[in-house]
Amino acid sequence: MSKSVSLPERMRRLRRLAALQLLAQQHPNAVNLYILRDALARLGHSMTVAEAASLADWLQSAGLVEDIAPGPPPALLATERGLAAAEGGEVIEGLARPLPG
Repeated sequence: MSKSVSLPERMRRLRRLAALQLLAQQHPNAVNLYILRDALARLGHSMTVAEAASLADWLQSAGLVEDIAPGPPPALLATERGLAAAEGGEVIEGLARPLPG
């Protein structure tokens, strides 16, 4: 039986997946955090700069992205593990699974 996840946590997991999928679409090019934040807002995932930085930190600590240009703003690049997770090929705790198809 799966454990229940709160709505705010579910939204964080979906936001992480959306960010990772956007980065995967741009691979092998990196995406600057502010552009990623803008793209997520267009998908209904509006957030502050601090929330976007926290999202990037989480993805980086999970080994799903790397910051290839440290400094404001960071430039994020999906790792091989991140690309696999974006497609549903790897299950990551704290990251929503993509829908089939």
